[in-house]
Amino acid sequence: AASDVYKRQGYLGRIAAAAIFLLLISLTGYLYIDKINIQTAIAQMYTISAEKGERASVTLPDGTKVYLNAKSTLSYPASFSLNERTVQLTGEAYFEVKHDADAPFIVKTAEIQIKVLGTTFNLYAYPDDSWFEASLVEGSIEVTPYKSPGKQVHLSPNQKARYNHETGEIKVITTDLRVETLSLIHISEPTRLQ
Repeated sequence: AASDVYKRQGYLGRIAAAAIFLLLISLTGYLYIDKINIQTAIAQMYTISAEKGERASVTLPDGTKVYLNAKSTLSYPASFSLNERTVQLTGEAYFEVKHDADAPFIVKTAEIQIKVLGTTFNLYAYPDDSWFEASLVEGSIEVTPYKSPGKQVHLSPNQKARYNHETGEIKVITTDLRVETLSLIHISEPTRLQ
């Protein structure tokens, strides 16, 4: 009778071990699939556009505000990385960048990259035009043409950089930018896409 008890306990122990093993495998599979879903959601890109005759605005995941002019498109990730905040722009936009010294804010266009830590500036980068313009209102930005990285310029407030795609020439001009940029930010309540 005692040996029957030991046999039952051994049998029940094997069943319990098998059940725990199956539970652990199921849980591991679930967590792996959940991790993939989370990574996919973080990597997802959003796009906001303003059609001809329209304007649009968006608050990015880091709190940066962007105001788009007509015929402009902005693409950005659902979540920025810890060391860089990168967006893509076609057209014209006014940026109020949330300061983060550990994660520079980078705007990429077809021809130029703008790098900032926290500032307010306007970008004009329509693909049909032969020139690009970055106008700085507050803070500082670094303008780097892809074709001529050695011609990189740093702007101070009330300066704008104009880059000619055809000649590769970049000029820095001092001007009062409030008149040039304020019309873009008079848009109705910003759209929040996250």
